[in-house]
Amino acid sequence: MFLHTAQNSGSESQPDNEYSCLKAISGVDDERIKVLLVDDESGVLDVTKIFLEKKGNFIVKCCNSAEMALRELECGCYDAVVSDYGMPGMNGLELLFEIRSSGSDIPFIFFTGKGREEVVIEAINNGADYYIRKGGDPKSLFAELSHVMTEAVYSRRYEVSAGNSDRFISGLFHHLPDPTYAVNRDGVVIAWNRAIEEMTGVHAGDVVGRKGFNPSEVLYGTGRPSLADLLLNSGAVMPDNYNTTTNSGSMIIAEISTMQSGELSYMRAKGTYLYDGDGSVAGAIESVRDITEWKVAEMKLKRMNEYRKALIESHIDPLVTLSPDLRITDVNGATEKLLGCGREDIVNCHLREWLLNPEAADGIFGSLADGKAVRDHRLNVLKKSGEKIAAYLYATAYLDAEGDVKCIFAELHEPLPFMGVPDDLWWLSM
Repeated sequence: MFLHTAQNSGSESQPDNEYSCLKAISGVDDERIKVLLVDDESGVLDVTKIFLEKKGNFIVKCCNSAEMALRELECGCYDAVVSDYGMPGMNGLELLFEIRSSGSDIPFIFFTGKGREEVVIEAINNGADYYIRKGGDPKSLFAELSHVMTEAVYSRRYEVSAGNSDRFISGLFHHLPDPTYAVNRDGVVIAWNRAIEEMTGVHAGDVVGRKGFNPSEVLYGTGRPSLADLLLNSGAVMPDNYNTTTNSGSMIIAEISTMQSGELSYMRAKGTYLYDGDGSVAGAIESVRDITEWKVAEMKLKRMNEYRKALIESHIDPLVTLSPDLRITDVNGATEKLLGCGREDIVNCHLREWLLNPEAADGIFGSLADGKAVRDHRLNVLKKSGEKIAAYLYATAYLDAEGDVKCIFAELHEPLPFMGVPDDLWWLSM
């Protein structure tokens, strides 16, 4: 803390906006300041207490000795100490030394008649915040005392609040589950969390502040540009193996393939700008997540779906997928051949639109909803050309966990004509 030697100018000192701003951001609102006033002269104690408490934002506790003040500080909670310099027994400077030796950084203000230069220097060296010399117009004097006390207290509270905030943010950063690091505008690492230490085996102390270190070397096994590099360096080129899903200019999200211990691995990385208090770009932060297991599972599922699709497409009988309201959602090639048109003409149509006897569709869903499979359900199917085809419908329902029908899988079979019955008379049996 700096030391300000306040001299009584003979006119009332008007507090500026500085400590008002500090008060606002320190989060203490209108809480009154608790002051421990130390002086061996009872008259000074009484007058000072009256003037300060008259302003309404101070609570003053008086002590007539330094020894009494130390005892009071042990059991009480105060925001500032205002002390005379010359007192019997322990003087103000010794009181300050004892307070600072205990580890306390409580604002300490000398309010004394002594103003020699060597006294001021000694006060500075021992950690005093302000030095006000008694004398002159009382109104101006106590206004100055009120001002410097308020400024000192709110400055200290802001420092504590900011320190707590910094520690909180640092704790959050280090406990992020995803490996994360941050660099300044020069690309120098300024933060390296515990998750990235575990992932790479590189300790923060070995990389933070180290010039020329490229995080990509330990993250991806190569010296390729990181997302942080791409954000901060407009000339950096996006590598081919970066599958970018988002690039808004201030944020990049990409899936990155890399070789780790001879095996192909996949990472999802997200990079964004870091901003300073003025809103200017101060650096960039990048977090990564190993998505290898998810990516491998995704590729297996894709291959499985392709395999199933191939099986359906190669099936010789027409296969149809229906919604619960019997609207067609998918068909195979055999269905296209049966109806004489392409998939785009069939999908999204209602089953009834392809039937010569639409009422035959009634009751299909009811049976399936009851958990019963539909077998040998006779249908008269109309081709795109208007030609009629006899078919049997076989269907089963896919039910969700609540037992509701989610979709219907159906298969159509063209019946073989009865032996000896001409094809054009087969419809008589329908």
